[in-house]
Amino acid sequence: MADRTREAARKDVGENEKLKGTFVSVLLIGGFILLTWLAVLLLYLARQ
Repeated sequence: MADRTREAARKDVGENEKLKGTFVSVLLIGGFILLTWLAVLLLYLARQ
């Protein structure tokens, strides 16, 4: 691993950035789903 080329190191950094973006997207979508679910639950409970 110590004799990796600069190109390989750059490729790893690019992949890490993609994974960070994917993780943020998943968190945002999950947060939206959770907030929507809670809103529907509260609406359901308020109408009873």
